[in-house]
Amino acid sequence: MKNKVRYFVSIIIILLMIGVSEFTGEKEIIFPEVAALVIGGLILDKKPWKVSRIKMILLMTYAAIIGVLIVRFLTAPLIFNVIIGFVSTAVMLILTRCNFLPMISACILPIIMGTTSIIYPISVCIMSVVIICVQIIFEITKVREKEIYHEYIMNLKIETKRFTYILIVIFVLLLIGVFTGNIYLIAPPLIVTFVELTYEDSKVRKIPFKIYTIITLAAWAGALICLIVNIKMGQSLLVSGFLITVATVFIFTKSKVWFPPAGAIALLPLIIDSNKLFLYPFDVMIGVAIYIFVATHLEFSLGFNKNEVKLVSNE
Repeated sequence: MKNKVRYFVSIIIILLMIGVSEFTGEKEIIFPEVAALVIGGLILDKKPWKVSRIKMILLMTYAAIIGVLIVRFLTAPLIFNVIIGFVSTAVMLILTRCNFLPMISACILPIIMGTTSIIYPISVCIMSVVIICVQIIFEITKVREKEIYHEYIMNLKIETKRFTYILIVIFVLLLIGVFTGNIYLIAPPLIVTFVELTYEDSKVRKIPFKIYTIITLAAWAGALICLIVNIKMGQSLLVSGFLITVATVFIFTKSKVWFPPAGAIALLPLIIDSNKLFLYPFDVMIGVAIYIFVATHLEFSLGFNKNEVKLVSNE
């Protein structure tokens, strides 16, 4: 029963976001990473990130603002802007000593989409606050067990090496994506997936084929539903969003793996150009295959397992 409540409320949160966007005509309100946040913050028994609630809100808002500011004030090529966005979030993750990876997507998404509206960071902030509030209500009502905040103790040298390796790979795929027109090889949730896979103790690192399958199915579900329901049949984004969310929940429950970035991958087609929808799942399939191969075959784990987690206090 508790799981059903979590699923229902999570779906409602996503649909409210899409509904408000469609009602106001502001597409920037739709923030696909919300799917990742509700999975990690509401559906899973324990969130996969070592980050306090207030830090989660601040980091998401910071990342969204940085992304929009980069688009507004930097006239550099897309490749340079994405690199700046990634570095700014990586540095903040290191400075704040946490592994809250969704903030990477929050920053890079507006850069790729060319978003300049202040509505985007406002939406990101509001949705983050909503998810935190619902999480607290879940804990009070015993729908979800109360979490104890664990501080993420990191080694500066190790993390610098990790993000340098990641930056090199992203740069190469950026070059390929930009010059071939396959920009979603670096879809922000895929970058988050890549970073997650570089952690030696990551559970998803042990099931690469299943992660590949889940992300691929999520991409196809999102793209096909948008193509058929929204574009072909002329239905609203809300209808498409509902069907995408239900399809994604089905994928997760059948695979028994709730992988937050896959939720964001499924919702991303709601905001991309219709002429890129057909190629989107192919870009994702190729991109995630490269990320998984590189992360699991290169020696990313050189010393990375020395990071520790320390119990701090109740939130």
